[in-house]
Amino acid sequence: MIIIFNVNGVSDLYNMFPPSPHHPELRDYGPEPFVINIAEATRRNPNFRTALWTGCYLQLTLMSINVGEDIGLEMHPFVDQFIRIEQGQGLVKMGDNRECLDFQRMVYDDDVIFIPAGKWHNLIRAY
Repeated sequence: MIIIFNVNGVSDLYNMFPPSPHHPELRDYGPEPFVINIAEATRRNPNFRTALWTGCYLQLTLMSINVGEDIGLEMHPFVDQFIRIEQGQGLVKMGDNRECLDFQRMVYDDDVIFIPAGKWHNLIRAY
């Protein structure tokens, strides 16, 4: 699972780039072949969570998180997760159980987070 975040919230780019062949509508295109400028699509995403491509073994999701919000504490038992921060800052927490998130790191623009299967995790928008 891949999640790309725009942690700066809704962008005016959504109105500047209405759906077109160069800026397709933000919806799930899987499992068909698909190409998109991911940075531009992430900045256009006005929703907390938008699945952009879902296949048999991979899903790409765009998220927009406001200051103080988080993705919600979760754990995926059978899949690793990759998160890329498009814009903003946050705090990622991970651990072997939901009561002990002993891995904590600040993340910034263009950082990536690798979450192993079975790890409890959360990402909180800081600024």
